[in-house]
Amino acid sequence: MKTFYKVLIVLSCVAFKFETVKAQTNQYTFDSIADIYDLHHDVGIKTYSWNNGILCLGYSVDSTETYAGMTISFFDTLGNQQWKDTIRLPAYDNISPRDIIALNNSSFYVTGIVYQWSATQFDMFFAKFDVNGDSIFYKIYSDSTSKEAQCMDVFSHDTILLLSNMKQTMNDPYYRTIISKLDTLGNIVTSDTSAKGRNIAKQILNDSVHNKIYVGGTNLTSLVNTYIRVFVDVHDSNLNLVSHWVPPAILNDQFIRLNLWNNQLYLTQRKTVFQSPNPHAQYQNAIGKFNIATGSTSGISYFGPIDDYIHAGYPQVLNNNCIIIPTHLSYSDSIYFIDSLLNPICKVNFRYPGSTWYQYMGGLSVLPSKKVAGTGYVFTAFSSQAQDHRIFLTVNMEDYLIANCGVTSLFESNLSENTLTISPNPAITTCTITSTLLHTNTLTLYDITGRALLQQPFNATATIDMNHLTIGIYIAEIKDKEGRSVRGKVVKE
Repeated sequence: MKTFYKVLIVLSCVAFKFETVKAQTNQYTFDSIADIYDLHHDVGIKTYSWNNGILCLGYSVDSTETYAGMTISFFDTLGNQQWKDTIRLPAYDNISPRDIIALNNSSFYVTGIVYQWSATQFDMFFAKFDVNGDSIFYKIYSDSTSKEAQCMDVFSHDTILLLSNMKQTMNDPYYRTIISKLDTLGNIVTSDTSAKGRNIAKQILNDSVHNKIYVGGTNLTSLVNTYIRVFVDVHDSNLNLVSHWVPPAILNDQFIRLNLWNNQLYLTQRKTVFQSPNPHAQYQNAIGKFNIATGSTSGISYFGPIDDYIHAGYPQVLNNNCIIIPTHLSYSDSIYFIDSLLNPICKVNFRYPGSTWYQYMGGLSVLPSKKVAGTGYVFTAFSSQAQDHRIFLTVNMEDYLIANCGVTSLFESNLSENTLTISPNPAITTCTITSTLLHTNTLTLYDITGRALLQQPFNATATIDMNHLTIGIYIAEIKDKEGRSVRGKVVKE
């Protein structure tokens, strides 16, 4: 199934311009940008920070625009491509990936849908790949219904949460939401199916600190005269529905993404606004904070222009003080930098150089080095055959924002790494973390993707049980009540 290419990447540059809230700043160019499949008509979907590099997920169409395949490529942190695959399944015309995730550095997983052009239903697939991009297994879940995989999240070191929507046929107007726990072989350990309705689930998010699972998406209020609402369902760790949240809306609101940030839940959405003298509703992007106990929202902050065609991509947490949100408007893209109080810090606008008819950038991920990786596509003409899948990398975004956006204090800390001692390190069963300067604080352990795995009070010293963790690199963070923090790397052998 695998086609392996050895390629020479030709790097070019994209010109960027950073703007603070009040003024423009210096010109900026990406470290690198590459055409991943120079002979394909292809689209980038998502990047994923993994194994000291970047996984890039997409799909491509052959020259006849008849068969669509999945593309996976891997880059090092300097933008050099290490390998790439094109995957097509003979029994299906189309294999459309939706999400990519990893439990450790030895393998990764992809989910999506497969179907024939003439079929009346989708079939969901789940696949595992090794470090070289070779397939370990493909599993297709085929039955009499149409199931559409949406996304995944890590539940534990050996369990993945998979979110999908189910319909009787592709044309059925009613949906059921399915949450499944899968083991590392793709077997469904347990699942929960909602009642039939008009909820279209988009994202699943595991909150291991509060033992909750969030499912966010869009609700169609009726089949006629439809209004669009955002919803968030809260489940316990056994997949039982606990709460159903519906944030207030003026008219039509669209779900973008949920993020866990500083142990708080944030919702990014596309909200309806009215702006005089324009008589009809337009849209503006917004981010707000959920009260995890009550489901109420607070501190909603609007950012970006008001327009019929504005929409946001998936936000990513840069660090404890900053979240980045990609946005798209007609023929241009921006990245907004928002602080922990939901104030816009600055933004970057960009336009692909040369003869470009249309562009889209999304699929961001933040690397441990604080570089931002993204993927998307450009059209060089009004034709799908002029469509190219691209990947880009930035410099360290913390350094750049400090130098160019007047936010020096945002990333500064008067605590240094030598205040933190981790022993033994590497560790097999347990490790002890000690700090001479920090007392009565909180200790959080993160995986390589920035996901919080555990949180506990910290008072000078603490011991972490490593037995349930897979082999790999983790980050221990101690944070005081003033928000100052110190981090150290923990290696599990």
